Amino acid sequence: MTAVPAHADDPSTLADRLAQVQQEQARQAQRLNALQAQQGQVRQTLAGLQALLTQSNADLAPIAAQAQAIEAQIADAQVQLSHDQLAYLQHMRAFQTDIKKLYALGGMRWFEFVFSARSFDDLLNRTIYLQQMSVSELQLARRLRAERDSLEAQRKLLAQARADLAPLLDALQARANAIAGQVAQVASYGSQLDSQRRQTLIRLAGLQGQSRSLQVALDRYETEAAQAALRGGGASYAATCPPAAPAGSVRFCGHGWGHGVGLGQWGAKGMALTGK
Repeated sequence: MTAVPAHADDPSTLADRLAQVQQEQARQAQRLNALQAQQGQVRQTLAGLQALLTQSNADLAPIAAQAQAIEAQIADAQVQLSHDQLAYLQHMRAFQTDIKKLYALGGMRWFEFVFSARSFDDLLNRTIYLQQMSVSELQLARRLRAERDSLEAQRKLLAQARADLAPLLDALQARANAIAGQVAQVASYGSQLDSQRRQTLIRLAGLQGQSRSLQVALDRYETEAAQAALRGGGASYAATCPPAAPAGSVRFCGHGWGHGVGLGQWGAKGMALTGK
């Protein structure tokens, strides 16, 4: 009997390992298909959310612009109001200073100024002068107060408009923020799926390499075994063949793996080479 070359792994072990690797390949291929299907769904969901976010931002934009315009008007009104109040205060201080200077001449008080007139005409002139100063001041004060009241009323109206607009603005902003959050979550999930897909592809590539190596080892074992059988003139088959079959029947025998029953690859090749 011719000896078959020895290997670290016998063909049955190699075949089992190859079957396991192929099963894992199939499992990883299914996982890859599932990941790619999920990625397709995620892309569709993301596209829908982005379209919804675009529409939400479009709805929000004019309301936000209106709110900003109101805020700007309120700020302008407040600046103008502060300016008018400051102008009025400065005028009052200047007027008070002028009055003090006028009545302080020679230590004279206002009633002394009036009643120190040298004649009735002088008294009338002094009274008219004081009255004109008072009327002018009163008119200016009234005008400034009217402007202040108008600006304050405008500011209140704008503040009310802002308050009326706030619920709609807040609702639109909240919706836009919620959609943006969903977009970020879906995009993050899509990134995770893509990472898993790349890892699966790497594992598949490794499994394919293992499968090729195992298949090469099996092919080499088969070739070497067939060559050994050829050199032995078929003696290795005679030892394992059953007794002669009855006349008129057909019986196959040989060595092989991966088939379970029937004519093996190794046996078939060896028998063909030896003319059996």
